[in-house]
Amino acid sequence: MIINIFLSEGAHDVAFLYRIFRVCGYNDLSNKIIKELPFPFNQHFESILKNFEYQRNYCVY
Repeated sequence: MIINIFLSEGAHDVAFLYRIFRVCGYNDLSNKIIKELPFPFNQHFESILKNFEYQRNYCVY
């Protein structure tokens, strides 16, 4: 089994990757919930996201 996981930053990146994969013949482009991924990916990504510190960019005018 081959599992490819792609993380993207925004909606435009997702749309671009989706189009590229469709052109290359990928048919199963369903969105998976992290809990539904096979072990050990589900626990690994869940622990990364729980401990991730998001950067806050504030613009003060």
